[in-house]
Amino acid sequence: MRDVTDNRTGELEVGEVKRGRGRPRKADAMTNAERQAAYRARQRQSVTVTKKVPTRLIVDQVDAYDECRLEVDQLRAELAEVKQREEIAWREMRQQRDAREVLSREVADLNREFVQLVDERSKAFAENDRLRAELAAAKKGAAKSVTRNENQGTVLYAEIKRSSKYYGQTGAGELFRVGIFPAGEYVVQGGPGGQYRLKDVWLWAVEADGKKVRLG
Repeated sequence: MRDVTDNRTGELEVGEVKRGRGRPRKADAMTNAERQAAYRARQRQSVTVTKKVPTRLIVDQVDAYDECRLEVDQLRAELAEVKQREEIAWREMRQQRDAREVLSREVADLNREFVQLVDERSKAFAENDRLRAELAAAKKGAAKSVTRNENQGTVLYAEIKRSSKYYGQTGAGELFRVGIFPAGEYVVQGGPGGQYRLKDVWLWAVEADGKKVRLG
């Protein structure tokens, strides 16, 4: 029956069948169940493929990461060893430098002491030579003086002072013959003690006529 409100659709002729919506159904078209089964099969195949390929990639990446990690750890260990050897070398170098500085100072001190000793030795030798020369001159002069005094009839005597520690070796006021020989502090040679200092005795000159004259 025609809808009375439809003014577009024409009247169907007798024996004519109305066409449905969409494309016509094919003769080999799959049912809904068949389409679902094919979809599930495609999904299973897709899942299998996506699981196999990334798994190999992940394993390769993990192996590469482990190798890199081991190499990095090895390099770090080698770097730490190198730093340790470098620190030991620097410490030994600083110790050697300090030892060289100490030795340099000791050598400089020894050089100064050696120069000072050489200078003092030279001065001592010079002083010794001077004293020897003075002693020789004094002995020569004393011998000439004694000889001259003896030739002139004047003889030198000594008397031990009361203030001397040698007082008592002779009688009080006793004179004994002596000579003057410059040889250090004990220049008066003769008498019971053999030698005396000038501060220990009074010197007397006795002339040939027996006249006594105290010297000094």
